[in-house]
Amino acid sequence: MDALARTADHVHAGYHALGNRVRPLVGGTLITNSTYAQVHDANLVVHPTDRSGCPDHAIGQIGGALAPPLRPHVHMGAGTFDALEARLAADGWDLTMTLELVLHDALLGAAPPIDIRLARTDDDWDAVGGMFRADHIEGALREERLPYPQAVTGAVVDVKRAKAPAVRVWVARDEGVDCGFFTSWPGVDGVGMVEDLFVLAEHRGRGIARALIHRAVADARARGADPVLIGALVDDTPKDLYRRMGFAPLLMRRCWTAPLAA
Repeated sequence: MDALARTADHVHAGYHALGNRVRPLVGGTLITNSTYAQVHDANLVVHPTDRSGCPDHAIGQIGGALAPPLRPHVHMGAGTFDALEARLAADGWDLTMTLELVLHDALLGAAPPIDIRLARTDDDWDAVGGMFRADHIEGALREERLPYPQAVTGAVVDVKRAKAPAVRVWVARDEGVDCGFFTSWPGVDGVGMVEDLFVLAEHRGRGIARALIHRAVADARARGADPVLIGALVDDTPKDLYRRMGFAPLLMRRCWTAPLAA
């Protein structure tokens, strides 16, 4: 396995672990947060790799650790537990594919002159919460489902805020409106991560996303990162922007989600 891919796995797991409880499970990492049981990014198994066990044993461990009302999520990284992944597919778990890209050099293109600040105050975080809500509603419309309850959106924001100050959230303002945000983290072993890019629909096409990417990458590098990771759903358009700005494909991540109870 490529050394950068191995480190990317550690970065991915470390980001999810921030602010949550962590313990080993099936050769990977179990991340839990009983306060926010409805937030799957705070309650999941990351990178199971224990090929010495059988899939039945691994699934039993996962089900025991992430019992109802949790809906188990398992993230596969570069070192996969192939037999477990095949079993999850056969059992009807839902698959989400994410393309992870990496920036080795400077970003391409200049940063547009957008007003960007670090989220510090409760008012800043209220603005971030409002944008997360808009993102959740937009996602529900795109996927033709009901949006998450407001309480879930609030819990997601609380989980993100608990990662501070290691993770920094940057807020963009345009025409007097807080309209976009992005996060930065210096990561693990010199490999950083930027995450959660969002811009309100009515403010897109003005360079705000590009400006946020420049600011977040600069912060991760100022705090010790050299390569910087970013993720994008394979069926969504942000990956095209990231590639135009100099990010290169590195690996695929697969998130398996347990079927809804009948």
